Amino acid sequence: MQIMANKTTKMNFEDYLKTRRNTLIREDVLNQKLIFDLKEAGARNFFHLKIFKADVDINGFDIMIDDDDQMMIKCQIKSRFNATTPTFPIHKIMLRPSHYIVGKLGFDYSTCPSDNRGVILIDGYIDKNNNIAVKYSYLDCFLLRAMALGIFKLNRESKNSAKKLINSVNNGSSNQKINVLQSLFFPVKDAQSLLSLMGNSPTMSISDKILKISEAKKTQNNLYMDLAKLFPIKNMEKLLLCLKYIDSNSISENILNVSVEKQKSQKEIDMNLVKTYWNEVNEDLEKIIDSNRQFTKNSFPTDF
Repeated sequence: MQIMANKTTKMNFEDYLKTRRNTLIREDVLNQKLIFDLKEAGARNFFHLKIFKADVDINGFDIMIDDDDQMMIKCQIKSRFNATTPTFPIHKIMLRPSHYIVGKLGFDYSTCPSDNRGVILIDGYIDKNNNIAVKYSYLDCFLLRAMALGIFKLNRESKNSAKKLINSVNNGSSNQKINVLQSLFFPVKDAQSLLSLMGNSPTMSISDKILKISEAKKTQNNLYMDLAKLFPIKNMEKLLLCLKYIDSNSISENILNVSVEKQKSQKEIDMNLVKTYWNEVNEDLEKIIDSNRQFTKNSFPTDF
């Protein structure tokens, strides 16, 4: 009966998928295509990718992806079809880091998940051969942090938008939703690139490199805060208080026990390593980004 109705109304394939009443059908088709593409990408790299679907959407995620090695991640899926939707409602918990690394990424909210999470955006359309085609984009706490640090940008406002989003994600309940700009999602060229961005990598993953950079930045900030507590020292009373603070809190063994020359050398070595990670993140992202999207690499800042 449905086929006859379609012939009567001369509804084509694209119209059928775009019809509002078929929203759930369209979402299911796009989700199944995502699952197939990810599994195919795994098979092409000689491993079986396991994907589990959530029966009930109560914790924000739709699927869990497991490569039996480096990556186990829960993902929320958002999709659109021949549309230019500017924002998407995302559960805050999906953009919060695991509580094991929360401090290293500059997040300070206590109710973080115990696992890794992210959001996959599917852009569906009908190609010239009348087949369903898709483009994938991705966003997680690592990419947000990278944009906030200025490692790269997808548009002119990426850095400020990422910082504002991190501040919003840090507040409120885990299941509270927040509108996320589509322009903050990182567009990848294929499913293999999507897997790589989520953490499936034969070498050090992009997210691990971002974590190292973020950790170094946080260490620098803490050092500046400690020094600000020490200087200027205007009288003996304050000096004694500072010495007592140093003795009880051990601000930094490098400051107290190592020569200035050795500390300077150590800082240069650390910064060279951080700079290497910074450049590698840009190179890795440049390899997997959709060629139709603008991507701006930022040089390592002298005032990091």
